Amino acid sequence: MCNRCPLDFDVNAKVLYQDLLWVGFSYHYKQGFAAMVGVNISSTFNLGYSYDYTTTRLNTVSHGTHEMVLGFLWRKKEEYSE
Repeated sequence: MCNRCPLDFDVNAKVLYQDLLWVGFSYHYKQGFAAMVGVNISSTFNLGYSYDYTTTRLNTVSHGTHEMVLGFLWRKKEEYSE
């Protein structure tokens, strides 16, 4: 194990409602957190928004970032076949 290597990790959670809407939260150890919301616009794509807030000294010049996300959903064939 490297003694000079800093500990770094993320914790993420996402909750899906009726396979349509979702909300989520992310925490980046000692660096910040994010909240996100989104919608599944089809069985293949979703659209989301995230606001990321930093808790480091960077927040004196950057008061967070806004992100728009277009996601591609990979599903197993059994999940979408009728």
